[in-house]
Amino acid sequence: DPRPPIPDTRHLAELVQRAAQCALAVQQVLHGYEASNGWRIALRIGIDAGEMLLACVGGMLGYWEYVARW
Repeated sequence: DPRPPIPDTRHLAELVQRAAQCALAVQQVLHGYEASNGWRIALRIGIDAGEMLLACVGGMLGYWEYVARW
């Protein structure tokens, strides 16, 4: 099996809580932030825990997208 071993999840709840706190802090900092030329930055954050596959696809016209599968 080429997959790495599943990590110890005893502290998973604490790690998810820390990730959520970080996400909320970033959103607070960016709320109402105006970039150049009147552009506003919007940020949505999703948090999940467990095994998943992440791929970065794209490249045409400088556009990239992340695709996740659980």
